Amino acid sequence: MILIFALACTPTVALNPIADTDDTGATSDGGSADGGGADGGTDTTEPDWSMYEGATLTVISPESGAFYPLGTPVPFEAVLIAADGSELPMDDIAWATNVDSAWAGSGGEFSDELTVGTHTITAQASLPNGDRLGWTVSGVLVQHEDAGTYVGDLSVDFVIEYEGTPITTTCFGAATLYVDAWGEVATGDSGCTLSLLGYELASTYAFDLAVDEGEVEGSAALDLVLWESNFDAVGTVQDGELLAEWESSLLGYIDFAGELDLVRISRETEADG
Repeated sequence: MILIFALACTPTVALNPIADTDDTGATSDGGSADGGGADGGTDTTEPDWSMYEGATLTVISPESGAFYPLGTPVPFEAVLIAADGSELPMDDIAWATNVDSAWAGSGGEFSDELTVGTHTITAQASLPNGDRLGWTVSGVLVQHEDAGTYVGDLSVDFVIEYEGTPITTTCFGAATLYVDAWGEVATGDSGCTLSLLGYELASTYAFDLAVDEGEVEGSAALDLVLWESNFDAVGTVQDGELLAEWESSLLGYIDFAGELDLVRISRETEADG
C-alpha cells in the first residue's frame, strides 16, 4: 500500500512544451506566432534630392547669334550645374523653337537640323525634386550658305556705229542683289548713266536670277529712257561673291555687254527688310 501511494504522488513531466500564446498569436517572450522579427515593416525613407537645390541649367550649344547653313545638323548641348559648381546628371531636357512648332528635341546632348529662320530656342529641365529650370538662346540663324545681301559694281560697255565708226562708251554704277534664305533666287537692281553721242542717258537694270548649286542663270531687264530690252545673264555665287555677265543688242544697232561683281555684306535677305 505504501508503494502504490508513492507512485500516485509522482509529478508528470511534459516532453514537448508549447509556449503560451495570447489571443493575438503573440508568444509570451515577445515573438510572433508566424516567426516574424521586429524588422519586418516597409522602408519609408524619402530619397535625398538636396543636391538639386539651387541648381542651374545652362545651354552650351547653340550660342545666341550663331549661324548654321541650311541642311547642316545643329549641335544641341545643355548641362545642369549644382550650387557647389559640380555637374549633375540630367537627361530629362526638352527643347523647342519659336520658328517650327512641330520640332522638338530631347536630351542633354544631340544634333538635329532646323528649318530656315531666325530661331529663339528654349531648353527646359524637369528635376527629380519637382523644380523646373529653363534657358533661352536667341538669334540662331539657319539659311542657305549663299543667302544674304550682295553689293558691288555694275559695268556695261555700249558699242554703237556712227558714220561707219564704232564708238564705245562704258557706264558704271552700284548694284544690290539679294539671295533668298533658301539660296534659290537672286533679285535686285542697279543703274548707271550712259554718255553717248553727246547725250547723258540714264539706264536702269532689274535682275531676276535663279541659283542652283552655285550657278546663276536668269533674266535682266534694261530700261534705257524710251527703250527696253530683256536679256539672259549667267554667273556664279560662292564664298560670299556673286558674279554675272551678259551680252545683247538694242534696236539692232547698239551692242552692249555688262557684268556684275558683288560681295556679300550681310546675311540679311530682302525679306528681312
